[in-house]
Amino acid sequence: VEVVQKINDVGESHNREGEQDKGSIGVGAVLWEAAIMTMCHLLTSETEASTHLRELITTRANAKQKIPTTKKASRKANASKRTTTASAKATPLRGVRAVELGTGTGLLASALAAGGCVDVVATDLERVVPLMKENLSGVEALRVEALPWGCEHDENTRAIRDQAQPDLVVVTDPVYQPHFVTPFVHTMRVMMEIADEDRDQQPPRVGVVCYEMRDPEVATRLERELRDAFECVDEHSVCEAVEGYEELSTDHVRMFVLRQPRFPSLID
Repeated sequence: VEVVQKINDVGESHNREGEQDKGSIGVGAVLWEAAIMTMCHLLTSETEASTHLRELITTRANAKQKIPTTKKASRKANASKRTTTASAKATPLRGVRAVELGTGTGLLASALAAGGCVDVVATDLERVVPLMKENLSGVEALRVEALPWGCEHDENTRAIRDQAQPDLVVVTDPVYQPHFVTPFVHTMRVMMEIADEDRDQQPPRVGVVCYEMRDPEVATRLERELRDAFECVDEHSVCEAVEGYEELSTDHVRMFVLRQPRFPSLID
């Protein structure tokens, strides 16, 4: 309940501020349906698909923690586990590190922080950064970075990835025109990549791409390139009614759950 209230309050304020700045920023200033659907799918939904997705994300996050080697450490870990279980519903993404591409108004990024993420990096174009900073000021465990997409920005993408070490890379409504698909998918791959020597020590990162199917040409190209670039764990329509946002429920919002980028490796 606490998380739902937090994200509802954030959603209302971001929607107002985003609409005021729409003229100068464009689509980055609009609170889109896909962002609300993704927020609820990750944090509050109890569907089988939502539960499985949270398990994928938290399994990766938990696997990076050190395993206790002494009895004292084991007792401490067991006590921590009981506390974690008790608060799991309040913080469903506890301990997760996340990067959002194309953050826009900041609703999803702030909801991830409210949902237990220990580190959230919100990224978007340089012109959207002021709006992001205004909306996200005061949100703990969250920082804002400018990040355009495409191979010419790989150095910046890798720098953010290597510092953030994300378990989750998420994006909603990433592209509206066909020629933006390839640059987006490329940046998503670079952000999710793990160095070859580290693959045995940690599970693959989890990627979530959620978008509203507006233009069939864009949707077809996006889906094809995502399937070519990643292991697709799940893809489905997000058509469940969301409490407080029932009027936004639509069977035209689709979600891809992605894991390990396909070879060849994009790591230098």
